[in-house]
Amino acid sequence: MRNIHYGTGGIAASAALAALLVCAPHQASAAPGIHTFDYKGAPEQYVVPEGICELVVQASGGAGGNAVYGSPGGKGGQVRATVQVTSGQVLTVDVGQAGSGGDLSVPGSLAYGGYGGGGQGGSFNTEHRPGNGAIGAGGGGATTVTTGGSALIIAGGGGGGAGSFTNDGTASGGAGGQAGTDGADTGQSAAGKGGKSGGNGGAGGAGGTATTEFDHDGFAGGSATGTKGGDAAVNIGDPHMGAGGGGGGGAHGSGAGGSSTATTLDGGGGGGGSSLGPAAATFTTGARSGNGEVVIEEVACASPSPSPSSSPSPSPSPSSSPSPTASPTHSPSPTASPTHSASPTTGPSHTASGGPSPTGGPSHHHSPGPVPGHGGGQLPETGSSTPALLMSALLCVGVGVAVFRLARRNGRRRS
Repeated sequence: MRNIHYGTGGIAASAALAALLVCAPHQASAAPGIHTFDYKGAPEQYVVPEGICELVVQASGGAGGNAVYGSPGGKGGQVRATVQVTSGQVLTVDVGQAGSGGDLSVPGSLAYGGYGGGGQGGSFNTEHRPGNGAIGAGGGGATTVTTGGSALIIAGGGGGGAGSFTNDGTASGGAGGQAGTDGADTGQSAAGKGGKSGGNGGAGGAGGTATTEFDHDGFAGGSATGTKGGDAAVNIGDPHMGAGGGGGGGAHGSGAGGSSTATTLDGGGGGGGSSLGPAAATFTTGARSGNGEVVIEEVACASPSPSPSSSPSPSPSPSSSPSPTASPTHSPSPTASPTHSASPTTGPSHTASGGPSPTGGPSHHHSPGPVPGHGGGQLPETGSSTPALLMSALLCVGVGVAVFRLARRNGRRRS
């Protein structure tokens, strides 16, 4: 007989390869890491890697600038939150910058607000800009983390410190925080007033009130505009007036400080920007000096631990005991002579019912009940991974059976 070859060897090899691919374990995801984002002056993106289901995000706003001749700026606020994420989700990170304090080496230099919505510090007009740095410092910028176009976290920036000829440092900028704090001032009527924090409305501080006929009122600080801190007055004509500090950026910006009159010399500090975060977030007021920062800590998805499965307990086999042999009976025959007839001995009897045995002796009946823990023959629950493991095992067994049958069929055809 001529052998007919159908290429079952190739089919079997392909099936075996498929079984290996299906049954091979998946490659483990990369280990969780910690990512730190510093100030760059532009947004950056973070993509959630595979195997990460949770992030611990800590964001800090930029601090307000320190007036080179005056008061210090307020520190940036901090927000820490744990958020649930999915693989491939994109977070946009935009880190705020610290406010500027001006430059003593450059007469009449300006103090700009930090990137992220910090307000500009107060300054004088070009004809009266002093070289001693009695200008207000700029506010710090807010740090933001967004996803899907919506803000997830905003950490408020600190307010800029006020300029002052007395240089006593009492008119400091407010700190960024959940509500933020107001900018400080000396409390004198002729001094500029501190700007309001973002959580307190973000209004600019009032200018000082003149106390003599030879003096004149100070200039009010600018109020916040949305997330941006207010700008302090930048066109002060009298170089003896203390300039206000710029407001900090935030979820709601803060107000700038007002400038003083010419006789008091102390401006008001800018307010601190407010912060926001998801539920259960923690807020810290005045936590960060210098530029802002974002730290993202990855948390791996929890591996489902299968519940221990209960092995079916073997059902006890019914024990067979021989039925007692019937004793010979003397039954009268039609004739007068008795005959002795013995009933045939019956062997061991296994009955499926509880009725009597054919010989009238006791019968042993065993009805196996459901295996303990199996719910009437159902497979026990073994955790969320059982269906996937069971399907994988069945698929592997099916492929193996197919390979065996193809090989066996090939052998028969060749013979």
